[in-house]
Amino acid sequence: MDIVQYINKCITWRDLYSLKESFLQHGLCIANTVNGNRAICVIKNGKMVADRLFDDYIFIEGRDNDYIPGKVIEMIIEFVEKNSSDELLLPFIKSYHINANFYGRPLRIVNEHKMLSEQRIKYISDFIQD
Repeated sequence: MDIVQYINKCITWRDLYSLKESFLQHGLCIANTVNGNRAICVIKNGKMVADRLFDDYIFIEGRDNDYIPGKVIEMIIEFVEKNSSDELLLPFIKSYHINANFYGRPLRIVNEHKMLSEQRIKYISDFIQD
């Protein structure tokens, strides 16, 4: 069954969030932002792309049991139809953590291992400076 048919059957946000794996199979990814929001991002070259709102990503947010308005479902379907592909997320990107700023700045993917390395480097450099 096409992902659009599944989206059409979604009544609550929980229904939509449960399609996370289906989105991945269609070159899209449901990602959590640092601000606690969610976004559907396009996957290109194995990574989530989020440079332009409505072109590369759209925000989706609601409490699990809240109903999704029909207009929102229409917008999500339009986004999915426009951006679905055979792209896959690279296997080393296990986390969907992304840094987000609502206006003017793109979302940026943070790889868990890279983030830990950067934290260690900062800790060591702070230690050396002391």
